[in-house]
Amino acid sequence: MANNSYQPIPTEKQGAPENFLYELRMFRQSLNFLNNLPEPKNPILCNISLECTLLHARNLLDFFCGKKSSKDDLRASHFVPKSQGLSYWTSSKLSYIESRREDINKSLSHLTYTRSLQKPLWNLQKIQQEIDEAYNEFLSLLPKNERSNWTA
Repeated sequence: MANNSYQPIPTEKQGAPENFLYELRMFRQSLNFLNNLPEPKNPILCNISLECTLLHARNLLDFFCGKKSSKDDLRASHFVPKSQGLSYWTSSKLSYIESRREDINKSLSHLTYTRSLQKPLWNLQKIQQEIDEAYNEFLSLLPKNERSNWTA
């Protein structure tokens, strides 16, 4: 599918900020929960919160950097005005997460042989930093009158 081939209509775009902010809040809250588990850390709770953090990070990665879009996929590029001189905007701030996309997929979404052979180490601080930078970059490109809709 071509980049940004689907253009949502205004009524479809109305609920986008709320859905995006849900992903951002869930990412932040699950990471906060993981970082604040009491010692000794319960391995089940660690896995639950780590998987939740990575799942929402992956969804945010697709929002900010997704190139293929089905009809239902929210993409930041749907909201960045074309007047910015860009025909299709993606964030340049998510290089670490992008490099780990396949690891995230194999760790969360697919039962693979690779999963049993490797246990990825996640730099969650770097993931948080990149998501925050991409979010700020996105906000700066939105028309000023729309930014409050996208503010967490």
